[in-house]
Amino acid sequence: NLVSFSDSHSFWPYRLGREATIFELEKLTYQNILQAIRDNGLEHGFGKNRIIQTIETDPAYGKYHFDGHRSCNIVFSPEETGKHDRICPVCRKQLTLGVAYRVEQLADRPLGFVKKNAIPFKSLIPLQEIIAGVYQTSVGSKTTQENYDKLIQLGGSENNILLSLSGTELAKVVHPKLAEAIIKSRNRQVEIKPGYDGVYGKPIFENADQTKEPQKKEATSIPLKKKQKSLTEF
Repeated sequence: NLVSFSDSHSFWPYRLGREATIFELEKLTYQNILQAIRDNGLEHGFGKNRIIQTIETDPAYGKYHFDGHRSCNIVFSPEETGKHDRICPVCRKQLTLGVAYRVEQLADRPLGFVKKNAIPFKSLIPLQEIIAGVYQTSVGSKTTQENYDKLIQLGGSENNILLSLSGTELAKVVHPKLAEAIIKSRNRQVEIKPGYDGVYGKPIFENADQTKEPQKKEATSIPLKKKQKSLTEF
């Protein structure tokens, strides 16, 4: 069985738990977890100890997912790379090939193939990244943290917010556009701009400018009074 686990040591707290394996266990014990992994009940019909689903990060996030040259601002899918004979159209050097290209080389199944009784999965974007993307701020900004805190107070945990709460519930405490983005992430409707040649992938949120925080007016500067002359200047 395939299992999924994210960084447990990341410098960035918002990345913790972005990948996970969800178990259904008769009792939380080491042996039951081991049985769920080895003899998944979902596949064999046991039902007592099983893996229900996994939570994944979209592979397009990877900084070597697609092919390209960042110095030339060129990014290609494997199909486009083939059309260009793996050569950069700007500098005429060989492109840096990504994981997707290698997957295409090794693939022996059609695109979209799903194995019978395959364990389902959810592909989610970390909550703080959704907030930052919608508001066009950084993950560490005050705006991101304030909205994050409101949602945690409502839902209790990131996974409950990302997987379970309805759009109506979310919109009670945050901007409707943010609530909509969370639901779209849940339904895999957020486009990910693929990473390439050392550049991380990035989620693209529609109408992000409509939720931008209004810029604070700069304080009007008060002109300084003219400096008083000293006695020597008369």
